[in-house]
This record gives sequence, C-alpha cells and structure tokens, in this order.
Amino acid sequence: MKKYLILVTLLAAACTLTAQVNIDSLLNELHNGAHPAAERLRLYDRINAFYIDRDPVMAARYLDEGLVLATQEKDQSRMARYNNFRGAVAVRQVQYDTAFIYFNKSLDIARKSGIEEMSVNVYGNMAMAYSQQGNYVAALEYYMKCLAYYEAAGNNPERYMTAMANIGGMYRTAGNEDQAILYLEKARKIAEEQNFTRGKIKTWYDLGVIYMDRGESQRALDFITQVLELSRSTGETLFEVAATQVLATIYYSNTTPDVRDLNKAEQYAEEFLRLANEYGAPYYQYNAWSTLAAIYRDQKRYRESEDMALKAWAMDSTNLNESIALASTIVIANIAMGNTDRAISFFWKYNDLKNEYANTSYHQTTAEMEVKYETEKKEFRIASLEKARTLYIGLGTAITLIILLAFALLLNRHRLNLQKRRLAEQQIETLEQEKQLVATQAVLDGENAERSRLSRDLHDGLGCMLSIIKVNLKNMKSIAAMDLPDRERFAGAMDALDEAIDELRRIAHHIMPESLAREGLQASLDDFCRVVPGARFCYVGSERRLDYNMEILLYRCTYELVNNALKHAQATHIDVQLIIDRDLISLSVHDDGAGIPDTVVFAANSGLNNIRARVTAAKGKLNIYSAPGQGTEISIEIVPSPAGEG
Repeated sequence: MKKYLILVTLLAAACTLTAQVNIDSLLNELHNGAHPAAERLRLYDRINAFYIDRDPVMAARYLDEGLVLATQEKDQSRMARYNNFRGAVAVRQVQYDTAFIYFNKSLDIARKSGIEEMSVNVYGNMAMAYSQQGNYVAALEYYMKCLAYYEAAGNNPERYMTAMANIGGMYRTAGNEDQAILYLEKARKIAEEQNFTRGKIKTWYDLGVIYMDRGESQRALDFITQVLELSRSTGETLFEVAATQVLATIYYSNTTPDVRDLNKAEQYAEEFLRLANEYGAPYYQYNAWSTLAAIYRDQKRYRESEDMALKAWAMDSTNLNESIALASTIVIANIAMGNTDRAISFFWKYNDLKNEYANTSYHQTTAEMEVKYETEKKEFRIASLEKARTLYIGLGTAITLIILLAFALLLNRHRLNLQKRRLAEQQIETLEQEKQLVATQAVLDGENAERSRLSRDLHDGLGCMLSIIKVNLKNMKSIAAMDLPDRERFAGAMDALDEAIDELRRIAHHIMPESLAREGLQASLDDFCRVVPGARFCYVGSERRLDYNMEILLYRCTYELVNNALKHAQATHIDVQLIIDRDLISLSVHDDGAGIPDTVVFAANSGLNNIRARVTAAKGKLNIYSAPGQGTEISIEIVPSPAGEG
C-alpha cells in the first residue's frame, strides 16, 4: 500500500483560512443584505477563503460570482486573485485545461496592472498543476521562480518558507528523497521558529511520508500524528484527509510487529473514507476504498473487502499498479466466499494486468524471477516422477497431460477466434469512420466553396448594382427640381439604400469574411469579437497562417458557438481564446450563460452536433463543460499536420 495522497503545494496564493468564520452568517448577509459593490466584494473574499480548501464546488460557484462583480467594478487586483483561485479549484477538480485558462487570465491581468507578487502566486499554482500531471521538470521550474522572488524580496519569511517547502515536496514526489529532506528541513526550521501553522503541517507531512518510504516507521508516525492533530485543530481539511491515509498505510503495511496493527489501520482508513466523502473528491475516495479493501482482506472480512475493492475498481480500473492489487483482492475474497465464477473472471483480469505490467522495464527483474521459479518447479516435478515411476502413475500423468493440452488448445483456439473477430470488427469500424469522414469533408468543402461564391456574388454583383443605383439617384437629384415633400421622401429612400448596402456587406462578410483570406484567422476573429456585445478575444501563439480550409473551419465554429451563447444561453460575457503552436491548435469559447442541457448536447440535429462533425472531419476533438446556471466552456483541439501548415 505505497500509494498515498500527493500534496505538492500549500496554495500559498490562497487567503488565510480561519475556522472561526460563520459561513452561514456570511452567506445570509451576501444574499439578503443590500450592500454596495465594495462591501459585497469583501464578503466574497471571506466566503471564498472559507470554501477554497473545504468545498471545491462551492468555491467555484462563489469565485465565479465574485469574478463577475470584480469585472464589473474593474477591480484589477481581485480579478487577478479570483482567476488564480478559480484555476487552483479547477486543478483540485482535475480540470487542467480549464485551470490553465484561468491562470493565464490572472497572469495577463497581473502583468498589465503591475501586480508582481500575484504573478508569483500564479506560478505556484501552475507548478501544482504541472506536478499533478507528472510534469515534474516544469513544476520545479515554476517553484524555483517563486523561491527566487521571495528570497530577493526578503520581507516575507512565510512565503519564502512556503516556496522552499513546495520545492521539497516536489523533490519528494519525484523520488529524490535526499534533496527533498534538505529543502524540507530548512522550511521546517523557519515554520517552527515563526510558528507558521500551514508551514509546520506541510513540512511534517512530507517528511513523514519520506520516512515511511524509508522504513523508519516511528519517525514517520511522530510527524504524521502531529499533522493530524494540528490540521484538526485549525480546520486544514485537506491535510487531515492526507494524514489519516498515511497513518492507515503505516499501520497496515509495516512488517515490524510493534508497528503493524490492523485495528488501528482500519480505524484510520475508515476515518480517511469519511473525510474523503465529506470533501467530495473522487481521488481521495478511490484511495480510501483501496486501503480498506486490503485491510478487510487481511482481517478475513471478505464480503466487506470485496465491496470496497469493487467500488474502487468501478471508479478507475486504468491505474495499473492499483488495479492489479484490487483484482487480486477480489479474487482472494471470492475464493474464500466460494464465488468461483467471479473469482475466475477477476483472475483473468488480474492475469491480463500482470501481463501488461510485465512488459514494462520496471517489471523485468520480477518477470525473470518468476521464470526461474517456474523452471525450478518443473525440474522438481520431473525428479519426483522419475523416482516414483509406475504404470498407474504414468498412465494418469499421460491422461492428465492430454486433457490439459486439449483444454489449452481449445482455449487458445477460442482466443484466436475472438481476436480475429475483434480485429475484423475494428477494421470494419475504421473503414466506416473513414468513409464518414471523407463524406463529411466533401460536404464541408462544398459548403465553403458555396459560401465563398455566394459572398463574392453578393459583394461584387448585387453590391455593385446597388452602388450604381445610388450614384444614379444622386445624379438625378442634382438635375431634377423637387418640392420639399419629394426631397424628404428622396432622402429617406437614399438612407434606406445606404442601410441596404451596409446590410448586404454585413451578410457577405459573415458568409465568408474578406479579412479571413486577406489577413488570416486571428484578425478575422478579433474583428468579429469587437462587434459582438460582451465578447473578448485572446490570441496566444506565433504569427503564422494556417491552411485556408482550417481557418474557415475555426472561424465558422467560433461564429456558431458565440451565436449559440447569445441566442440560447443569454450570455453577457463571452471569452474566445485561440492558441496556435507547432504541435496543437486550441480554440475555446467560455460564456457565463444558462448552460447547455444534456438533451441539447446529444441531439442529432443540434448545432453542436454539426460542429462536432466539422471537428471530427479535421481529426480533432470537441470537449464540452457545462452545468445549469454556471455557464459553458467548449474547447476544440486539433493537431496540425505538416501539410496543413500555412
């Protein structure tokens, strides 16, 4: 049971939390009191400080509300801070793409406003996100930026200690324990001297985990017990959850009789599960179920062990190491309970996972040991048979071998047939998909060509005719004698003609904007967002053109998504972001509207389904994140091919 929570940051950018906050009173004052905007923002500060480490869902809700008000009031400091917090909450919810959108917004506001320390806070949270994704090099780079800033400033020992503790935690996560202890001990010394509560909890936790991995159980228990006591008394829920799991792991997995205690392990594991359920984080629940499954198994409480293991399996069976352990637990439990069919079913899953694991370089040594063990067993069996040779044993052995061989041949044949059938089905499915993609691409090419022709005909044909009519009418006015009523009607007709010409140009532009062919996608989207109320456009990437068909596809998708946000979601703020680099094209549209019901998302004739078809034809993917009343974020990701680059 070496898997435990990885807490790689203190979220130093977050507000200081106080357990004495009466959250119900704050919410009542916010919703029922008629306060000016400045006072409402101060209430949002305190509410967000309470929820950010306790309830990610509620934190996201009130951060979004506070962000809307801060934007209306043009409060740059809070806009930067709330975007940073919102990104940190998205990381907790394992929504990394969304998190980096908020982080980049916060950085942009902080840099433009000259709020340097806010940029450093964002670096810390970005490092947290990279670490949880396994990108330790990028995480360490951002943590080092934080450390350098606070070391140079020299006026904030708590933030300096936090940066050092985060670097130590990062080294601990990456497996460099000596370097981790070096940074953590320095941070612990500062935290204990200055009585920084969070600093003490963080450093004690990471040191406890390191000593647990090194087998120094008593030192690990001393540190983690202090973490649990202090986190409980100060309301640090996240570390309380982590400490209960580590204590359960120490008492369960330790081989020393004086330390190993299944009853204590069960006590802490059940406390871990209770806290995980209260915190509402699937990752913590998964670890709690896995831990309890192993403990119940060793206590011979097989029904409860299987229940816990199946819950964890249902949540995530893709984690190779944990899935092997879960499958093994389920097999053992069902064998003990006499459920042969289920035991066999999970034995084959366990066997497949073991085979997959054996293909990695990490497992090569274990695989060689297993081969050696099997060889020794076979040699021992041969020696035994040679000593006890009789006709009866010989016949029995021969019959047994024949039966086993026949069974193996039948089983192998059955597997080969299944593989062939699956391969054929996959080939058919692939051909159908390719056929559908070709057809969709042909339709899109035809649509683009027809739009271009129609836009050109409207602009060059009908537009020119209306312009000529306008010139002729002006000439007629100069040579014709009109009384006052006729002149007024004539002027009205000229105004209507001007409006018709403008409307014609607008229609032609939206059908196929001239700027798209002339200046490219970035300029076209910027022009488009400027004329849409509440829309903002952000571009990140190099100054280069894409393939024209790709630019048309992205422009039409943006137009459709923005139109949907205004028309169906009644959005007041729409953020359009385009990122173009060498390896990825990313387009996201985020609004604060009413959200998208599932019935609309999956409707066969919906506009979203049409957009999905366009993106699929370009071998991209479409992601939709929406909740009723909480807005919508739709992102499109396409990997550009070398031939498709402009």
